[in-house]
Amino acid sequence: MPTAATALRACSRAGIDVPAALHAFSADTAILLDPINDENVAAWLRAQLGDQPITRVAARARLSRFRISRFLNGQTRPRLPEFFILLHALTERLADFVALLVDVRQIPRLAAEHAKLAASRRAAFAHPWTSAVVALLDTDAFRKRGAVDAEVLAEALGTESSVAQQCLDVLTEAGVLRRRPGRYVLRAPLVTDTRIAPEQALALRRHWAAVSSERLASAGAVDWFGYSVFSVSRADYLKMRQLYADFYQSLRGLIADSQPSETVGLLTLHLVQWSMPEGK
Repeated sequence: MPTAATALRACSRAGIDVPAALHAFSADTAILLDPINDENVAAWLRAQLGDQPITRVAARARLSRFRISRFLNGQTRPRLPEFFILLHALTERLADFVALLVDVRQIPRLAAEHAKLAASRRAAFAHPWTSAVVALLDTDAFRKRGAVDAEVLAEALGTESSVAQQCLDVLTEAGVLRRRPGRYVLRAPLVTDTRIAPEQALALRRHWAAVSSERLASAGAVDWFGYSVFSVSRADYLKMRQLYADFYQSLRGLIADSQPSETVGLLTLHLVQWSMPEGK
């Protein structure tokens, strides 16, 4: 089997636009694989790792954390099957990656998975409240609850029962939920990775910013809202952006490892810059 770098270079020689595929998969990290070589493959994989604990990735990949560390550090060059296993463990989006390179319908083992990812993503983008519905159904209280319907969910989330019912319907159709007598059971994760659809991602950000703003009018004792208006150097502003990004990554790791699942939260982060126009 070829190494991942050799396979990607072969794709380019076969006329596949690999840079475009990498950009569509993860725009922020695509530049790391230019040019395509073993060292840059390791750097790109490290970027996909983010702040995830290697032990969690190792469990998904069913590989030792020492072997994964060697791949990420560039000490061992991953062959194509190992690259695929590792990429799936890091992102859970292997089907997306392959579909950006070739017609995934010609790969039976990935075609069904890609269809599920696409259906789940469509549900999340078209009906933003689906994320909250899935998170609520994943809490211990709702998993143990006997009957769960749209009215119960709507009351918990503070939205209309028609909105909650629509979310339940599209999630069931997408295969994220399974309907049982009197209740809904989670059967697959809801895909909300926004990197592959930046325009829809912007709409989601607007939706949750609006929800947060509405909640401000009736903030509870456990809610927290704050703001700060300031002037800083451009260099320090860039440092603040990085701090926000690092905090968000750390938060994702905390959420992934949190047990038991007892409550649902919404966090919105905004950092806005105003500057004097050039030449004024």
